[in-house]
Parts: sequence; C-alpha cells; structure tokens
Amino acid sequence: MAINIKKNQDKKENCSSSIIETRKTAIAQFFEVLETPNIDFECNTCFDLLVEYLITYERILYTPISNVIYYLSSENEDVIATIMSNLEKMLEYTESDEYNEHISQYDESQKNKCHDAIKSIPLKF
Repeated sequence: MAINIKKNQDKKENCSSSIIETRKTAIAQFFEVLETPNIDFECNTCFDLLVEYLITYERILYTPISNVIYYLSSENEDVIATIMSNLEKMLEYTESDEYNEHISQYDESQKNKCHDAIKSIPLKF
C-alpha cells in the first residue's frame, strides 16, 4: 500500500497555516488594545490577552508584531507613540501590587508558565 506523501504534506501545511493565522489574529487583537488612547488603556485587559495567548501557544510570533509596527509607523506615528506609552504602563504595572493581585486569579500552573514571560514581554516589544 503506497502512502501519498503529497497529500499528507498538504494536510500538515494547511494545519500549520491555520494555526499561524490564528496566532496572527491574536497578536492583532493584542495590538488593538495597545492602540487604545492612554487615558482609556487598562493594563489588566492587555495582560489577560497576553496570558491567554501564552497559555494557548506558549511562544510569541514576533514577525506579525514587526509587521504591525511597520504598517502602523507608515500610517500614523501617533499610534506608535500611544503603543510605546502603553507598553511603558505595562512595565510599571508588572511591578505593582495591582499586578500581583491580578495575576493571583490564575491557577498555579498558568502563573508559573506565564509569570516571568509576562514581565519580559513588554521589554521585547
């Protein structure tokens, strides 16, 4: 019985493509929150998206982030300034009691999986 390698490769590529598209969509949603005007920006909402992403996918795809930033920088520099300001707020948030209280809502396995990554992610961006 012959195995159709091409057929199996197509299935694998379609599955990988679907997962990557889902991850790209999640990154785009995260950036929509980061684009929120500073006055209305809520760190805990942004972190919830980030935690959910890390729990689901474990690693962040940085290429879509670069693409979003490149696109936004060519469209509107004010949006980039807003994102940077909100990222700074997120960094400050990771050192606050509010953050420690907020992260306590997650179970231990989720906290252990995400705690260190969450503190370093805003720096990576």
